[in-house]
Amino acid sequence: MTVDGVKKTTLSSQEMVKLIRRAAEQGDFRKAEALRETLMQTNSLALNLIVSTGEIIEAEKTKQIDEAHLFLWSLLYEPFSTEERNALFYCLTRAVVEPGKLLLVQGKPNHRLFFIETGRVEVFFRKLGENVRIAELKSGDVLGEDTFFESSHCTFSAATTAPVQLRYVSRMEMRELAEKHPGLDEKLAQYCRAHDKCRPAVRKRGLERRTYPRYSVEGLGIAYILDKDGNRTSAHFKGRLIDISRTGLSLFMKASRQEVVHSLLSRNLDISLSFDGGTSASFQMFGTVVKLTYHMYNDYKVFVRFHQPVEADLFRGFPCKWDDGAR
Repeated sequence: MTVDGVKKTTLSSQEMVKLIRRAAEQGDFRKAEALRETLMQTNSLALNLIVSTGEIIEAEKTKQIDEAHLFLWSLLYEPFSTEERNALFYCLTRAVVEPGKLLLVQGKPNHRLFFIETGRVEVFFRKLGENVRIAELKSGDVLGEDTFFESSHCTFSAATTAPVQLRYVSRMEMRELAEKHPGLDEKLAQYCRAHDKCRPAVRKRGLERRTYPRYSVEGLGIAYILDKDGNRTSAHFKGRLIDISRTGLSLFMKASRQEVVHSLLSRNLDISLSFDGGTSASFQMFGTVVKLTYHMYNDYKVFVRFHQPVEADLFRGFPCKWDDGAR
């Protein structure tokens, strides 16, 4: 293996430090970090040099960071350490988006968190064939937080209405950051929750995105995963029903492996329901997993959207808690 054309086995520790410094000064931090990893592998006892090269890289990152970006997002970075701030900033990807482009699509997955720096983005949802405007986002606003921090389909769409400059981070990149900097993802999530403009706008304007109300119901759901051809597979899970509407349901399931749960998003299901309360009736329907949220003790809440609404007469026969009101 070579480093800058020189066999790494022939490089002294001091020569490695020079290469790390040069790469950092040139803004090639990926290379600088790789060289530092090589130094740690080939001379693990050179602790002072290893520490000093880390300081060199962080110092150069701080020196070369975009000051205008830091000013715009000062409240975001306020609780971050210098290393956390640098890690997030250099993980962000810059993009320029033309007007009329969709950043989020209602009912589709989203794996990015957007930081809008200039331009305007309109957020809306479709209901009964029409677009219902929720809010307009501009410089200093975040987008995508409602799906980024949990496995979920988008509950609304977002489109650029002017040229937009933004930065974004992917969910996979965030997981890698969180492994290296524990707590960074929660700090980011807290900022996004505090500065979310879409949910407050929905509440303030009294907008209701659901076509049909949900009602509490008790019972058991058994969901078999369908393959790409729509055939039932042997893979399945069980869960306790929480609530149901004519267009979907939610239930609690237990699972020990988070990655298995997240893999259920967008999967099509063949679901059989059996209700508590003395009734022996059971019902079967097809649906798609549209959201997954973690609770405690390996409990997950699974949200399913039916492929077709349940017929009104059939739905009225479900043993729901009709007096608890629509939710």
